[in-house]
Amino acid sequence: MAAPAPDDALAAAAGRVADCLALCLAARGRFEVNAVREYVREMGGVPVAAAVGGGRVPAVSAALVNGTAAHALGLDDFHAPTNMHPMVAVVPAALAAAEAATAPGAALLRAVLVGYE
Repeated sequence: MAAPAPDDALAAAAGRVADCLALCLAARGRFEVNAVREYVREMGGVPVAAAVGGGRVPAVSAALVNGTAAHALGLDDFHAPTNMHPMVAVVPAALAAAEAATAPGAALLRAVLVGYE
């Protein structure tokens, strides 16, 4: 079993989740988000996770829609040493997986930490 995550790391992960959700909500009506949402609805599958803007879709599709939304406004986090925007890949995937697995919030935060690591 892994060692418990430090409180400050869990708080940082919670902040990233909150930031990501805020960006998703802010971008939910943008053209690119609507286009991806429509695409994943056409693809079908078992609806187990929420896609921003309404509706439930397969977990992988929710991660795609929500990642698109999180990056759409260009306000997501940036890690200069790697020239990456990790939040848009990590948080939507962790949210979708946690929702599909009905995992508790603590598991979501640990998944976000592992994704950032």
